[in-house]
Amino acid sequence: MPTAGEPAIGATRPQRTLLPIILWSAGIVLALALLWLAASTWVSVRETNKVLLEVRFLPFISGGPGPEIILWPKEAVERLGGRERAAARLRLYLFLPDKLAPRVIDAIQLLRYCGRSGVPVLARVLLHGSDRDHRIWAARSLQQLGKDAAEAIPALEAASKDPDKFVRDYAAAALATIRRELAEPPEPGR
Repeated sequence: MPTAGEPAIGATRPQRTLLPIILWSAGIVLALALLWLAASTWVSVRETNKVLLEVRFLPFISGGPGPEIILWPKEAVERLGGRERAAARLRLYLFLPDKLAPRVIDAIQLLRYCGRSGVPVLARVLLHGSDRDHRIWAARSLQQLGKDAAEAIPALEAASKDPDKFVRDYAAAALATIRRELAEPPEPGR
């Protein structure tokens, strides 16, 4: 007489299912996909950081770029793949730990040169940035974009209630600039 859990004499054993093999294979594929994603992200961050090290935002008083000026912001955006791709790469860069992304303020400034593609990222930094200076630079960049940053008005209104006085002031100034430019009639011929 068979004991509990043993098949009866003459009975066939149940076939092993393919489920463990499928799960194991899926786990391997998932691990490889995550490894590829991490590697491509690392390469993207390194390339972005290299461009940010080379970019300069303000011309010197002498009127032209000196030998230390390597890359102007518009050229940096093109090197990062154009406005939309640059905005996506900078978004990734901005929300990495500081040790991996040390040039956050440069990235925020460069988002301004991405035009409307950079506005959602700047709004996110303005609302969720952990550093006060990052939020201030995001507000300044939105102000410099003017009416092109109209979709950031809700974020600027929320930032005008920020606990930090300087963030509130810069957000209010950006909001005033954008609203003023939106209210102005378009120039003839445009």
